[in-house]
Order: sequence, then C-alpha cells, then structure tokens
Amino acid sequence: MAQWPEEPAQITILDEDVPLAPLPKTGEGPRSYYLAAVISSLLSGLYIALHGRKRDS
Repeated sequence: MAQWPEEPAQITILDEDVPLAPLPKTGEGPRSYYLAAVISSLLSGLYIALHGRKRDS
C-alpha cells in the first residue's frame, strides 16, 4: 500500500471579488414563453374540441 505523506499539502485559496455587473437576475426571464405555451394550449384544445371525434350516424 501507499505511504501517507509526512505533512499535508498547503493550498491557498484566494478571496477574489465577485463580478456583480454582468450577472443575470435569477427568476426574471422573458414571460413570452409562458404566453406562447398558453396560446398554443388553447388553440390545440379548441382544434380538438371542434375537429376531434367524428361519429357516424
């Protein structure tokens, strides 16, 4: 088996400033996707309701 090192390696982590300017705001995306999904669902439901099952009499 491998031997344990005598002393653990020292790692220095630098504390840098966080770039705040170019970061996007979370949770504030474009709402046009939701509007497109609602309109698509309504049109699909209307099409199915009008042209759905055709029963033979």
